[in-house]
Amino acid sequence: MYKCIAARIRKGSDGSRWNSVRMLFVFAIAAVFSAGCARMNEVRPVAIETPVFPDKSLPPRIEPPEYSPRRPHDAPQGLPLDIWHQEGYKWLGTPYVWGGEDMNGTDCSGFVQTMYRNVADVKLPRSCSEQFKYGRSVHPADLKPGDLVFFDTSEGGASHVGISLGDNEFIHASSSRGVIVSSLNDRYYASHFYGAKRIFN
Repeated sequence: MYKCIAARIRKGSDGSRWNSVRMLFVFAIAAVFSAGCARMNEVRPVAIETPVFPDKSLPPRIEPPEYSPRRPHDAPQGLPLDIWHQEGYKWLGTPYVWGGEDMNGTDCSGFVQTMYRNVADVKLPRSCSEQFKYGRSVHPADLKPGDLVFFDTSEGGASHVGISLGDNEFIHASSSRGVIVSSLNDRYYASHFYGAKRIFN
């Protein structure tokens, strides 16, 4: 096509040559524009990222174990725990709630009152100070499971109470940790120990 246009330019007059040049210029622009459109219409492949799946050879994630209360008073030779341990351990982890007296939430005296009602069918007063008036005094060295242990945490007499589990340990509703097992040898409880009472002879 371009050779024919060149031949016509050589043979024509000056005017016709000028027209031919203009035609050639137009064809050149059209060719460039067509090439550009063809490039714009090219379909370019899109890179697809391959999803990364976890390596099946890796060990499964180990979840932290659920809270399991320690049982320091398991009797030898596989004998069952005494009733105070059996009932007390059911309460471990119960949150502290002032005025509460069940497993949804309890305070120290509410816990003791409910335990005595469920275990021994004994109705104790609701408040810690009134519970201290019951029973007979017991030396800390002679404590047995079920004895009540009292503490003066407010410098105003008995203000906290728990139930002895023997071996210098007791179960109680802590205001900061809920129902837990603690040691009478703990510095805090040893320094605030107020007395112990035995409800049964």
